[in-house]
Amino acid sequence: MSSSATKSRSQPHAAGSEAAPTFFTDQQNLDLLQGLVGMLAVVIVLRALSQMLSLLAFPLVFVYATMTCPSMDSFDAKKELKRVLRGADLAENDPNKPRGFLGKTLAKVTATVTAELATGLGYEETLTPFAGAATLATLRVPAANMDLYWIGAFGKWRYLYQQEIPKNKAD
Repeated sequence: MSSSATKSRSQPHAAGSEAAPTFFTDQQNLDLLQGLVGMLAVVIVLRALSQMLSLLAFPLVFVYATMTCPSMDSFDAKKELKRVLRGADLAENDPNKPRGFLGKTLAKVTATVTAELATGLGYEETLTPFAGAATLATLRVPAANMDLYWIGAFGKWRYLYQQEIPKNKAD
């Protein structure tokens, strides 16, 4: 019996008698391949569109900036200086930002007095437009030894920073 069992196992199979197991039919494989190629084409088209939109975004932002740029006449140097001195532009978690009613009131009074004294002795205001889309405002207050900078863009004046007036090396 063992010899006949060996024979049946060693006999070659006839061609086509047992097909390899398939998970999909040929038509399903073709549909899957077409779907993958279609998804790849969609990804390529979307990527090209996003690059085109980013190229279009700059001119659109520029046009919007030129339409909403505040006028040079709207920059009020004393008002903006008072805002800086009272700490209105400081971050909420900044320890120098005044807190509470009393702190804010004292900061306003101090800022008003300081701004009036500093600007009463003279100041220099310079406005520099940038292609009509933004304006840089520079305020030099010699009495306070400060140069302050704002940018006017998108309908508002925003405080940038301040620095001490550089000393001349000849002095």
